[in-house]
Amino acid sequence: MAELESSSSLQAAPILEALRDLILRHNQSMPESASVKKEHLTQDERNYKNELLDELHLSLLPAIQDQLSSLSTSLSLLQRASNPNPNFGLTCQILSELDETMYETIYCIESAAIATVPDDTQDHHMGRCKDFRCTHLVLSISDLIDSLRSMFGYCTSFIESWQRSTQYPDIPMYRTATCRARGDLLKNINLCTRLAGNISRWTQVSDFEVLQDEWKEKLESFDSSLVDLVELTQSQISRQYNPTPLREHMVELARWTTLLIKLARMLLTNISNTRSKNLPFTLDAEMNSETLSLLKERPDTMVYLFGCLVITLSDSCARDTLMGGQAAIRDQIQKLTFTFESTLVVLAAHNIALPFEIDPSTLENDFETWLSEWQKSWHTGIRHFLGVLDSF
Repeated sequence: MAELESSSSLQAAPILEALRDLILRHNQSMPESASVKKEHLTQDERNYKNELLDELHLSLLPAIQDQLSSLSTSLSLLQRASNPNPNFGLTCQILSELDETMYETIYCIESAAIATVPDDTQDHHMGRCKDFRCTHLVLSISDLIDSLRSMFGYCTSFIESWQRSTQYPDIPMYRTATCRARGDLLKNINLCTRLAGNISRWTQVSDFEVLQDEWKEKLESFDSSLVDLVELTQSQISRQYNPTPLREHMVELARWTTLLIKLARMLLTNISNTRSKNLPFTLDAEMNSETLSLLKERPDTMVYLFGCLVITLSDSCARDTLMGGQAAIRDQIQKLTFTFESTLVVLAAHNIALPFEIDPSTLENDFETWLSEWQKSWHTGIRHFLGVLDSF
């Protein structure tokens, strides 16, 4: 037993030390680079930016993905054996290469983002060199570096669990802990690999496709409000609260709020899948960074405003008093409506129909027609909501 303990400790010591060093080296998020504002970018400066983005796409981010795959192999994470047999010498080498690639990636994106045009309304013609794109990539790569640092922590936990299960092979608890730690590490490696792949894609695709990915990611953010609304409507059925006229009105408002949230999800879903047969369109490639940033932030605004409304309804039902009065709820509805209406104006102004195998004479107005129908449904839902609000 002593020999087993000594052997596993000797094998694991260098890799654990390397992981501790990596965690310390990447202890802080990427520092905010001091962007240099220039009146305009020369063609050479734009070419240099594009070359850096291509380096991220063709070299650095794929290298991170390959190194993560090699790490999984060297640690025997993909083997089905209950007791993995990691190659710590190879693992140390891979981690050293990954560390170097991480620093090269940080330097590359910071260099690409260092010079921007001072007015974000004037960069519509700059393609991938827009401030919107560079800022998105900086934030995304910062997330990737943070995720990789977390992965180093999961790697440490796995190796320490492996040590215990090797030292005490007859204790099932340690084997179970190693299996769990291996699963957690593999899950985290897969997350980092997907994120690196997404960032690589974002260096090349259109601004609108970057927006679509952002909007898709926000769809699940509405779920917590929907869950709260279900609980609110169920409270009336289960008699969680003594029934009162105000609580009945709150439940009715909750039902209409549920409809409005589902309409919001429908809008985001359809815009995020515009190459489908139903709504083939894209957005003008020469949108400026200010407009693109506004569109990127809109889902967060929608989620926040719906969350505030749901909290007001839930608190009002629980306390049997209208929190803030009708004016507060009406103000929340007005803010929601403004958010959606202003978003629709931008989408309608910049939409471009895509070719598709249907009557070309109908293409131009397909998306505009759908937006118009969606808007009618939204107004109907708002009208019913306010009707219930005004009835007490």
